[in-house]
Amino acid sequence: MTRQLLRRARKRLKRSSLISEGRIKAAKDVERFNIPMKLMDEVLTLYGGCPLLNCTKHPNTKNYDTHSEVDASSCTDMDTSSIVDDQEQASRRRK
Repeated sequence: MTRQLLRRARKRLKRSSLISEGRIKAAKDVERFNIPMKLMDEVLTLYGGCPLLNCTKHPNTKNYDTHSEVDASSCTDMDTSSIVDDQEQASRRRK
């Protein structure tokens, strides 16, 4: 709802004359509606996307680069010696 109100206020601001009471009111409305939009953008940034399922209005703001770095570091920390031991035991059983 706020996005629609903000859009309407911007249109009124563009259509009004340079010095008029309507322009001043539209400018105040734009400022007033920008505050909740900034808060919504912050919430979306914290969540990494819109909490609504299949929402097409809010783009996914998740940073995939940091996610892949975390996955890569967790793979390198994995203990590979137990995997090698398991393979050796399996090859001994086959003989």
